[in-house]
Amino acid sequence: MTTFPRCLATAAVLSCAALVTLSAHAADDREAAGWHKWADFTGAIVAAGLADPFDFGAIVPACDGASGVVTGQGFQFPYWAQNIIMACRVFDTFKDVAEKTRAGVDKSYDKDSIAGMMKTILKRERKILCRNASSASKELGKAEPVEAEPRAQPTALALKAEMDRVMVVGNC
Repeated sequence: MTTFPRCLATAAVLSCAALVTLSAHAADDREAAGWHKWADFTGAIVAAGLADPFDFGAIVPACDGASGVVTGQGFQFPYWAQNIIMACRVFDTFKDVAEKTRAGVDKSYDKDSIAGMMKTILKRERKILCRNASSASKELGKAEPVEAEPRAQPTALALKAEMDRVMVVGNC
C-alpha cells in the first residue's frame, strides 16, 4: 500500500514538471512571436521614412497601434524597444510643426496677432520635438541583439537614424 501513494506523488511531480516545461516553451514562443511583430511593425515605420523622408501621409499611419504592439504581446519589451512609441510621437509632433509652418507661410496673417502666436507655438512644439527625438534616439541606440528576432537590433538602429535625422532637420 505504501507504493501506491509514492507512485501517485511521483506522477504528480512529473506532471508538474511537464507543465512547467510546456509553460516555458509557450512563453518562449509568445516572446518570439512578439519580437517578430515588433520587428515587422518597426520595419514598416522605417521603410515609410526611408521611402520618402518625412512623408507623414505614410509615416504617421505606419505608427498606428504602436502602443498595442509594445504592450499587447504578453511580456515586457526592454526599454529601448518600447521607444517606438516615443518615436511615433516625434513623427506626429513633426507633422504638426510642419503643417503649422506651412499654414504660416501660405497665408498672410496680421503680424501683431496670429504670426506672433504661431511663432510661440512653433517654438514650444520644436522644443518638445527636439527633447523627444533626442530621448528616443538615445534609447534606441541602446538596442541589443535579440536571439528570437535577428532583425530587432538593426531595425531599432535604423529608427534611431530617423530620430537623428529629425533632430538635424528640426535644428535641434
